[in-house]
Amino acid sequence: PVAAHRAGCRLSRQVHGVHLPSQADIVIIDSYHTDIDYWQAIKAMTPADLVMKDGGIVIQVAECPEGVAQHHPEVLQYGYHTVRRTLEMEAEGLINKSVAMHMIQASRVVVDRGTGYLISPNISRADTERLHFHWAPTAQAALDQALATLGPQATIAALRQAGDLLPLPEE
Repeated sequence: PVAAHRAGCRLSRQVHGVHLPSQADIVIIDSYHTDIDYWQAIKAMTPADLVMKDGGIVIQVAECPEGVAQHHPEVLQYGYHTVRRTLEMEAEGLINKSVAMHMIQASRVVVDRGTGYLISPNISRADTERLHFHWAPTAQAALDQALATLGPQATIAALRQAGDLLPLPEE
């Protein structure tokens, strides 16, 4: 089993691995085909975590025709907080382990390490901000704001269908 697992890991790196020269200050991700709602679209956040420098900004574009998480209303109720606070909410019984693990995927990137913008035509500005993302009307507007924040020297990486990628920064 160990040898088979390692062989599967090597194959997965070949199939899903994307080589990048380095981490970036601004990471633009889309969640295409895993974005029926934000519960699914969160999958793109893990690759963003591997690519974004500490203090960076993630701009996520996700269709989310079914909104945030109809079957997990706690996500919208509480939004994304620090990983520590999320674990406290689980310990307090406010959220279950599944919801906590979902929340940590975003929290680690857009609360603990950096900032996030969520661009979705199906998630309102109020709900975007309730989740603790910044709102912008378009990805370009979010990029303009990110560059204004980090400066014109900021490096940028764009990950298409990020939920299916394994970023491999060279650094």
